[in-house]
Amino acid sequence: MGMLLGLLASSSNAWALEPTKNLLQFPHRVWQTQDGLPQNAIETLAQTPDGYLWGGTWEGLVRFDGVRFTVFDFINTPELQARSIRSLATDSAGTLWIGTDAGLSRMSGSTFSRVEAPPALALRNIEAIRPTRDGAVWIATEGHGLARYFKGQFQSWTTDTGLATNRVSALAEDAAGTLWIGTTGGLQRWDGTALHDGPPFDKEQVAVLSLALDQGGVLWAGTGDGTVYQLREGRMRPVPEASLPGAPIETLYVDRLNTLWVGSSGRGMLRLARGQRFTMDGPQGLQSNTVFSFLEDHEGGLWVGAAEGGLHRFKDAPLTPVGAPEGLPHDFIISIHEARDGSLWFASLDSGVTRWHDGKTSTWTTREGLIHNRARSIAEAPDGSLWFSTQIGLSHWQNGRITTSLGTAEGLPPGLIRLVFVDREGTLWAGTQEGLARWNGERFELFTRKHGLPGNAITLLKERPAGGFWVGTGEGGLAYFIHGRPVLVAAEGQPMFSEVQALHEEANGTLWLGTDEGLYRWRAGTFQRLARDQGLFDERIFQILPDGQGHLLFSCNKGIFRVLQKELEAVADGQLARVTSRVYAAEDGMRAEECNGLGAPAGIVTRDGLLWFPTIRGAVIYDPKDREEHRAQPLPQVLLEELRVDSQPVPRARWASIPVGEGRVDLRYTAPSLLSPQRLRFRFRLEGVDKDWVSDGDERMAHYTHLEPGNYHFRVRVESVDGEAAPSEATLSFYLEPRFYQTWAFRMACVLAALLAVAGLGWLRVLRVHRREQELQARVDQRTAELASVNANLQARVQELQATRERLIHAEKMAAVGTLAAGVGHEINNPLAFIISNLHYAATEVRGARQEGGQQQWGEVEQALNEALQGADRVRRIVQDLRTFSRMQPERLKRVDVHAVLELALSFADAEIRHRARLVKDYGEPIQVLGDETRLGQVFLNLLVNAAQAIPEGHADRNEIYLTTRKDQQGHLRVVVRDTGTGIPPDVLPRIFEPFFTTKPVGVGTGLGLSICHSYVQNMGGDIHVHSELGKGTTFEVVLPPAPAHPSGEHSAISGITRLPEARGRLLIIDDEPLLITALSRTLASEHEVVAFTNAREALERLRSGERYALILCDLMMPEMTGMELHATLAQEAPGQAERMVFLTGGAFTEAAQAFLETTQLPWLEKPFEPERLRKRLRTLLSDQDQPPSMPT
Repeated sequence: MGMLLGLLASSSNAWALEPTKNLLQFPHRVWQTQDGLPQNAIETLAQTPDGYLWGGTWEGLVRFDGVRFTVFDFINTPELQARSIRSLATDSAGTLWIGTDAGLSRMSGSTFSRVEAPPALALRNIEAIRPTRDGAVWIATEGHGLARYFKGQFQSWTTDTGLATNRVSALAEDAAGTLWIGTTGGLQRWDGTALHDGPPFDKEQVAVLSLALDQGGVLWAGTGDGTVYQLREGRMRPVPEASLPGAPIETLYVDRLNTLWVGSSGRGMLRLARGQRFTMDGPQGLQSNTVFSFLEDHEGGLWVGAAEGGLHRFKDAPLTPVGAPEGLPHDFIISIHEARDGSLWFASLDSGVTRWHDGKTSTWTTREGLIHNRARSIAEAPDGSLWFSTQIGLSHWQNGRITTSLGTAEGLPPGLIRLVFVDREGTLWAGTQEGLARWNGERFELFTRKHGLPGNAITLLKERPAGGFWVGTGEGGLAYFIHGRPVLVAAEGQPMFSEVQALHEEANGTLWLGTDEGLYRWRAGTFQRLARDQGLFDERIFQILPDGQGHLLFSCNKGIFRVLQKELEAVADGQLARVTSRVYAAEDGMRAEECNGLGAPAGIVTRDGLLWFPTIRGAVIYDPKDREEHRAQPLPQVLLEELRVDSQPVPRARWASIPVGEGRVDLRYTAPSLLSPQRLRFRFRLEGVDKDWVSDGDERMAHYTHLEPGNYHFRVRVESVDGEAAPSEATLSFYLEPRFYQTWAFRMACVLAALLAVAGLGWLRVLRVHRREQELQARVDQRTAELASVNANLQARVQELQATRERLIHAEKMAAVGTLAAGVGHEINNPLAFIISNLHYAATEVRGARQEGGQQQWGEVEQALNEALQGADRVRRIVQDLRTFSRMQPERLKRVDVHAVLELALSFADAEIRHRARLVKDYGEPIQVLGDETRLGQVFLNLLVNAAQAIPEGHADRNEIYLTTRKDQQGHLRVVVRDTGTGIPPDVLPRIFEPFFTTKPVGVGTGLGLSICHSYVQNMGGDIHVHSELGKGTTFEVVLPPAPAHPSGEHSAISGITRLPEARGRLLIIDDEPLLITALSRTLASEHEVVAFTNAREALERLRSGERYALILCDLMMPEMTGMELHATLAQEAPGQAERMVFLTGGAFTEAAQAFLETTQLPWLEKPFEPERLRKRLRTLLSDQDQPPSMPT
């Protein structure tokens, strides 16, 4: 902490990393692949004069403007020659030199190019590049020696020409123009004419991996064994405080404040500043222990390239954090106090109080006598002793120890003591939840609302310059205590604010109050409120401190913000609408943005003018003399990065004149700012298109559509959010070339061509009129016939395609409904099975009890059970009807009883019909037709529902729906559905069978119902006719062909059953529904020995152990193992038992289950089943069967 206070007196006027701060006090940010990097290893860094940061990775070159990365690799930029970028450097002209595994490239302006080397020069694996003052570029390679490029010519050195080794790692040029060369064989230098050995080291065979020159021109060298050397008195002398033994020094860098930065392989990084050493490794935030590169940017930020750790940035900031890393025992700071002796005191959460003085810290907790470790407030007595308020009481500190503690025994109310205060006379006061307590030397006296205070919960105690002290309460009132009594300033409810937490009093008596609901100014008995609507960053204010520069600083839960006091006055006086809040957050040096207002003082101004605020992660210091505007740099240059037409990039050389395409133009721009890009705002304007400047919403892109050919002038400017710097602007004038048909030449050519065509046509017409008359007549006749044929074919094809589409739509629809119906049937049939079985069992038991006892109440119970059975049977029939109606099967034409289908459709349509009309049925003689029962049901249901919906609700006695069936002379069945509804308009009637045509509102109907019905009937060989009159009703007639004379067979619900006489047997029941297992066991136990399992695998283990059963009743669909899987296993292991399986199903709702039931020869039973019918079926199956062998003992 001594270093910390030292830096506060030595901060400079230029952004840079202050040497006396430790690295953890700088805002630190990391970018990795999820942020746009192609790969997380940054081998090298450079910055070009336009402000862009460039990084070399193993997956290409990256450019960064502070917000977004742009990647250049050998695929989109072939001039880079290779994937891995190993070294970067910029020369005095702004050219970026790029070293790769395959050679040397450069970027000048925005153009990349290769630097071709002669074949004899193996210019590969470039480790370092150093442009020198004479305009040359030196290249160090790994294994291929040293090269110099000057005015288009290469010169090279290897071991054959005096180089110590061909593995060159580092280059540096001093002020005299000497080039220093680091190799794995030592240090050498080039004096402009020849190579010479460098100064000696303290040992032989030193591998020099990195070099740097400090601001004084002193040479530093990093070596392979982790030692850092400095050139002094003609020798390379080791510097232990800059070394990292055992970790090869990958890079050395000296910043503008002469701080040495050391990057190693395996031990992270080291900073040596003014003789002070600070290290950082992966666990401390680098996320890697290997550092490849450093760079200090134009704005003073330090960038670090780490292996696998990504790109890191450290920057100085207006706030300096102080917490656990700097020596405090706890990061959660509640209040801060500066004592008369210049020491600073910190009250913290659960760590007592800490004193800092002369660079040393001391802490007092309950072990040292503090009444409680959760300290809240600090106050100093006139004699220099201190009082601390805690969670349960007060403690007194004097001469280095806790001397006294006061609590409930001395009259303090129980609970939290939020505040402690000592007035001018030395009287001790405590702010509690129950009132204001005054110590009289023996006990505390309590002042409350009844004594004139505006509230009991004391939230503020502060000395009043005019005498006495201010008292703020949680109920919103403000008073001052003087001459032993309170004087109200603002009572509860006047003004309407809640808890008073902060107060700042000006020399003229004006008060600024920080509350839960904003900032209040009190002047001459009047309050004025300022809140978010007036520009305040937040409304809940913990502390208000003046900076002595015309600003007030406010702490809150979301950070610290600063407002010009003149603006606050102007808004309060109604002369200004809003203030401007400068917000300080994590980017400005806060480790946590949440400040603390739990105690007092919740912030102080020290004697040296520094502002201290407590937060939940230490304290932060604000130095008004070191505000960022004092050392602000001009706004960055605005750069136009890319121009696209119709989403395709246009080469920069073509920007002056570009093809218009479809008129869509996008312009991407930026202003490289590596430290605070969030403080930039862009506005753009395309003259002639935009009436005013347009804000881009931080997109850094302008989009235009439907631009016409012509000249355009685009302007984009960047401004600071606080308006404290002059805006920077970039412009681009471009010409959108007209499309070929928009040029004057094309238009003139069209006019000339039209004139020539008219003249030529007239001349040809005179020559050919007679001959063409005859030819045209013949062609008309021929083409008419051909077109009629083509039209007929096309019409047939269209009808075929429409029919196909309709079938596909219906197939998908019925597949979904069928799946739903099967699933619903399965989920209902399972519980229904044990409900019916248990009801039968209960009815049988009640009937027996009634016969034995003859009691009247058993008759009522039996009647209730019979009614429940009827209800359950009704549910069973409903489920069966639903499954029959929505069965997912391809169309199968068979003999169908139309009257039965009509009755089923009527049961579904009953809810629609009964509220609208009376149903009149007139069936003719029964006749069977050849058709699909399911689809016929859908046809009739659709017609009946449509008929009902054509009649308004409410007058069912006045309207009728007629349903008649008749057999015509050809033997066809005619089904007529007639209603007395509104009718169909004549212009609509011809289209009612068209797909997607509907007269219903959007979202009510799809327009497919009648189309699908028409298709179904036609596919069955029939037809539908319609007749309608507006206001009288509509008649639909369905004509169906009769069925052939021979009937088709039916599949029994139980197939493969051999009729056998009655027998008793041992049964195995397997079903995943425990209640069904219980019901079946109860039903069958009277006639059979029943063994039951709810898991097929457990049953299989019993069968594998040798148990045998006369019949195995097994559920078809179960979790873990289905009945089908059990049958397949038994067919392999116990074929005799597999043949004795009877399957139970509540509905086969998978294709595999459906196929199994259709192909198996084994019997199967549908749930639910009546107990007596089940017992009869089992007796039939068991008759004459051999009993299974006896169980093994």
